[in-house]
Amino acid sequence: MSRRGHSPILFISLLLASILAPSVTQAEPAEPLPPPPLGNPLQLQTETYLSDIDLEDEEIRFLPFDAGCSIVLRVQERYQKRKKERWRNIAVMKTRSGFTYLQSEVGYYRLGVYLDLNIFAVTIFRELQRTAIEKLVTDLEERSYSLECKEKAREKLVGELRLLLLEKKPKLRVILKEWLPLFKNFPSDGFTKLPKVFGFHEHLTKAGAQPPDEVVEFPARCRSKKSRRYTARANVREMVMDISNLMVLDAVASQYDRWGGHNLHFRLTGGGEFVEGEDGVRRGDHARILALDNGSAMRSETTRAFDHLKAHVGRFDKDFVARVRDLQRWFKAEPRVARKWLRIPRYEFKNLRRNLRTVLTYIDKQTRDNPRAWFEGEETVTDK
Repeated sequence: MSRRGHSPILFISLLLASILAPSVTQAEPAEPLPPPPLGNPLQLQTETYLSDIDLEDEEIRFLPFDAGCSIVLRVQERYQKRKKERWRNIAVMKTRSGFTYLQSEVGYYRLGVYLDLNIFAVTIFRELQRTAIEKLVTDLEERSYSLECKEKAREKLVGELRLLLLEKKPKLRVILKEWLPLFKNFPSDGFTKLPKVFGFHEHLTKAGAQPPDEVVEFPARCRSKKSRRYTARANVREMVMDISNLMVLDAVASQYDRWGGHNLHFRLTGGGEFVEGEDGVRRGDHARILALDNGSAMRSETTRAFDHLKAHVGRFDKDFVARVRDLQRWFKAEPRVARKWLRIPRYEFKNLRRNLRTVLTYIDKQTRDNPRAWFEGEETVTDK
């Protein structure tokens, strides 16, 4: 046989051999990355509890909140007490309506888990099927709202759900959040009206004094029981560092709706309770900030949260910034795994990575050769 006839077979054989043969010079294996964080045991327990709620059960109903433009509902369970039928709150449910973006609620909560910033309500995705969707339609049709934006959101959602029920196997994606019966509002809304007893505005700037490691008492109120008087005790340093860390994360996630109203609360940690004193005031120990609503994060390229960070924060938590850098390295090394774990679309993940670079560059600039820019005079953490 001619040489010309052998050449294709020879070429294919050589090509296969080159592909299958082991490389002579093998690169050293990279250091394995840790698996995606799963949260602390309390968070995992709460996630399991939320997953196990049977939303199709006839003993479950959905009761809408009145405030805000988005449709937010109490998930309530029927029970008997002293031969009377009663309802108790067991979770909070949100649909995509008004200003609420479901992916951002779950993605932001998971960012907090990764960064060990445990000041967020546990949040998971759930799916409603026909029985639960029909209950939701019934509960929404029995309501009407004087707030125009909320009424429009209600009417739009009811129309969408009625169309959905025409399908053979209707499904509706929602989120569930843990019900937090102990949370109380800060006395006022807005960054400029944060409780002055903590000295946020002084301690958050690098020119100001370091926050003292001391406990103070501040007044509070309960949304559902406004006639009662409350006070809570909290550590000044912890409160100030939580606000600094929260505003850093808000800038990373483009969460611009933090200070508009009723999105920042506090709760008692460790299962604490308010105890009524002889003067009628209910007092609680070890209050910590609770960032409740994250439905406006990770859905736009707005710089409002970053602008707010630059305007008010010049002092940072070294350990928290180190974890933010770890997050950035994870995004770079395993972008697909990270995005799926956060459960956000590709374009939002792209915005998130861009924001990370911007925020860390700002922090580097603020902390370079300036130990006062760290809490307790901590040294600068740089990416080696």
